[in-house]
Amino acid sequence: MKLKYLVFLFAPIFFLSGCGENGENGNDITSVTLSTHWIAMTLSETRTISASTGNGGSFITANIDWASDDPSVATVSSGVISPIGAGTALITASAGGISSIACTVHVAEDWILYSGPDGLRVITPDDTRDMAIPGTPGLAETMAWTTEGIAFDSPGPYTFDYLMFREFDSDTSRMLCADTLNQIYDIREDPNGGILISSFSIYRLPSAVQVPDLSSYLFIEIADVTFQDMDIHPSGDVIVSSVSFGSTARLATFATDGTILDTLTTHGGIDCPRFSPDGTEIAYGYSFATGNLWIMNTDGSGAAIAISEGSYLTGLDWSPDGSKFVMCLRNPAY
Repeated sequence: MKLKYLVFLFAPIFFLSGCGENGENGNDITSVTLSTHWIAMTLSETRTISASTGNGGSFITANIDWASDDPSVATVSSGVISPIGAGTALITASAGGISSIACTVHVAEDWILYSGPDGLRVITPDDTRDMAIPGTPGLAETMAWTTEGIAFDSPGPYTFDYLMFREFDSDTSRMLCADTLNQIYDIREDPNGGILISSFSIYRLPSAVQVPDLSSYLFIEIADVTFQDMDIHPSGDVIVSSVSFGSTARLATFATDGTILDTLTTHGGIDCPRFSPDGTEIAYGYSFATGNLWIMNTDGSGAAIAISEGSYLTGLDWSPDGSKFVMCLRNPAY
């Protein structure tokens, strides 16, 4: 499995409200339903969820009252959930005397996203809280938080992959592309907006839209160049990728128009290149060296071993403040 991404989670979405105590058409409200029943968030963000009211399967517009069972953990107003302190709170919506099933909100200072055999999971860096994310399959090898939700790969037939997405305001995952991809090497959020997918070439989805043909979202394609693990600079202007120029593997940087900017290494075996949050350094795994975690300047200079434990690095990211790493090491390498 690959351990990925120490992240902040945020996703603006829409909520429903209206007028009329028992519905604008006078019908009694028999159900209040939330858009999601599970949320993980950090202390530095907010979430917005929606609620719908109905009667016998028909939608009814009505005033919605929101409540939190523990305001010391999270408060809610008009569907906007604001974190107050670490812990768990239950958020409910009510209308016409009917209350929804609660949405469980988990608040922590930081969360790490990773893949388990039964689905995606989040864990705190101190290992005190470890939870499954409902509605996600297991065995994902790469994943990314975006402003709308979690994008991740799911194994398909043979060596193909599915591109999946779980919106923050939903309890289920959906497939973004109708067909399988040859292989998804990496998924990253574009600072300019959208999602970048590395699958031999690099594709960019402007948002988490369902697309019948991913080729219409081709972002960078270069003859005789195969893109594998990659990242985008915090400025959104430069992409670093482990690539193969024909039969020669390298770590290189590219402009977003596909122009090759620089060759950072003269060797391959580079895994998970990741820009530091301030954009001045690149951390990466080097599977053919004694040390697993290396750091270099963004111009390729100053490469040095940071951590020499384990045998094979399969997942890597920086903490938001750039002071720590989260990684997955496989030992022995096989």
